Amino acid sequence: MATPKVVLPVLPVGYFGMAVGTLALGQTWRVAERLWQVPVQVALLFSLSGLLLWGALLLAYGHKWWRHAARARQELSHPLHSGLAALGAIATMLAALTLPTRELV
Repeated sequence: MATPKVVLPVLPVGYFGMAVGTLALGQTWRVAERLWQVPVQVALLFSLSGLLLWGALLLAYGHKWWRHAARARQELSHPLHSGLAALGAIATMLAALTLPTRELV
């Protein structure tokens, strides 16, 4: 009996907006923690969730370029979708800001 083939969905580049929002919310909560003494655990939760989401999206988008390069090139040449490609770089910068925090280690 043949094993079923696993098919991963091909995610659009705009999905990096989810990581941008989650990581930015974690950074914003850190500022709120300093200003109003709100619990630091909420910022930690948003930061860890954003990092996990960013990593998963990075792997999924890398898979898209590896297995479906023509679709990825077509997306980057689209007049609307090509503007969303910057979300990947923004999410990476926010992840780099989030990583050196002491609470994560």
